[in-house]
Amino acid sequence: MMSEQQISTLLTLTSDVMTASTRQNDVTYYLNKDIPTWGVLLYADEAGAQIALDRIRDAFSRQVKASTELGSLHISLISGAAQWNDSKMNGPYDLIDSGIKETEYDVGQSN
Repeated sequence: MMSEQQISTLLTLTSDVMTASTRQNDVTYYLNKDIPTWGVLLYADEAGAQIALDRIRDAFSRQVKASTELGSLHISLISGAAQWNDSKMNGPYDLIDSGIKETEYDVGQSN
């Protein structure tokens, strides 16, 4: 169980990490407040997306461990990447759904 302050700190920390860990032309979205979910529209190929995911995971882990409010908690970041596919996707929600499905295969990294 987390306090309201810890939840607020975690949401802010995660948003800050997502923004700081990506390039200026990449766009971060907060997609779902009930199950905190972010999305990042990366202007990169698959290899570049993996580099960005690794950078986000590493920064998140460091920031959580360094946090006085969160450092003692077991917190994991689940991530996944999806690439636009003209033949299978009709709109942005198809891309979002594909990315969310990819998170089902990630075991996450915890602190």
